[in-house]
Amino acid sequence: MKLLSALAAATAALLLSASPAHAVPADPLVVGTGLTAGQLVGNHPTIHPVYADGAELAKVEVIYETTVMATFTAPVPEALTFWVNGFHDRNVTFTVRAYDVDGNVGEASTPIRVDLRAPSTIVYPAAMTNIGGITTVEFRPRDDDLARVEIQDMAGNTLAKTTQAPWVLSWDTRPLHGITQVQLIIRDHADNNWDQTRKFLIDNAPPFVNLLLPADQTLIRGSTVTRIFASDESGLFNISVKDGTPTDSPLSWIVNPTEQGPYTIVWSLSDRRGLTTVAERVVINDTVAADLQITAAPEDGSTLTGPVQITADASDLNGIDRVELLVDGAVVATDTEAGYDFTVTPEEFGTTFTVQLRAHDRAGNVTTGAELTYHR
Repeated sequence: MKLLSALAAATAALLLSASPAHAVPADPLVVGTGLTAGQLVGNHPTIHPVYADGAELAKVEVIYETTVMATFTAPVPEALTFWVNGFHDRNVTFTVRAYDVDGNVGEASTPIRVDLRAPSTIVYPAAMTNIGGITTVEFRPRDDDLARVEIQDMAGNTLAKTTQAPWVLSWDTRPLHGITQVQLIIRDHADNNWDQTRKFLIDNAPPFVNLLLPADQTLIRGSTVTRIFASDESGLFNISVKDGTPTDSPLSWIVNPTEQGPYTIVWSLSDRRGLTTVAERVVINDTVAADLQITAAPEDGSTLTGPVQITADASDLNGIDRVELLVDGAVVATDTEAGYDFTVTPEEFGTTFTVQLRAHDRAGNVTTGAELTYHR
């Protein structure tokens, strides 16, 4: 009996020594794949497998049927992201296989459905379209598994989003201006993406007037040229001026008021979005010359024996610029102060000479007084 017991013990020891060097632990190394049965999985999934508590992983493999799609070595990340090739539109057994630092191996499997085709979609408006205000962005999918469309700024902030047909977004562009780049997020139910980066020319401001000529309250004599220099993000589209048709390059028009006094020049400029700027300039039309009266002077034809004074009054609705003294047709003195006063010294001129006064108003109209002849 003792011999039999010894043989049994030896046999048991031999059997134990013949067991695999790294046996599968009693508790599974992989508790779950992170996917659910029948789940639709795309071409670039991210999964979160569940491992045994305290497991020290050396390597993890993700497997479709028998094909290893990706391998992750220590330190194994919590989230596993990988690309999938093949198996499109098929039911597949998905497996997560893990190896710990002691050489133990464990795995878990889940049946899934594979969809590798991105949701091909046409988006309107096209890139670099001029848009503004509340803009409608339409997504037209070429298949029926679209799940989400979204507009994000380049910092990842959502600007507009929907998860249902008809796949039309209302995007409020009013805080934006100029060339703006956004990310169009287009995903199907398997989270396959047709994401696009797209630039738009956003214009939420009317044309800007850089310069308008002439200056406000400019005095004109019957006509003047008005010019406007303006710019706009989307381009000037419709330009008009009151009472006329402007020329291009530069934008100009000849103002011809028919009445005396103020005349308002009105420019209207619209951009390609229909935003309009109205710019006005008031000019004063003055074609009436000043009233000029000599208040003191020797009589016409007098003989002068020494210096004499000639004084005058001049008035105009829009003011006098200057009064000039002319001797023999040449300007010899100018006075810009009211109470216009000139001294004529006969010795400076010929034995017979002529004297005239000439008034210029602020608009440039000229009044020339009567010619007086003197001798010495």
